[in-house]
Amino acid sequence: GERLQLQDEEDDSLCRICMDAVIDCVLLECGHMVTCTKCGKRMSECPICRQYVVRAVHVFKS
Repeated sequence: GERLQLQDEEDDSLCRICMDAVIDCVLLECGHMVTCTKCGKRMSECPICRQYVVRAVHVFKS
C-alpha cells in the first residue's frame, strides 16, 4: 500500500553504488544522476552508460 510506495520513493533517491546516501551529484559529461557526491568522485566511468567521468558535480535540489 502507501507504506510500500513511500519505501520505493526513498529507494529511488538513494545512491546506486553505496545505497546509503542520497543522490546529490551529476556525472559529467554524460549527465546521469545516480550517485552521492562521495561515490561520484570515485567513479572513473558512469555506471549507467560507461562513459568516462570528467567530473562529478554536487547538486542541490530545491
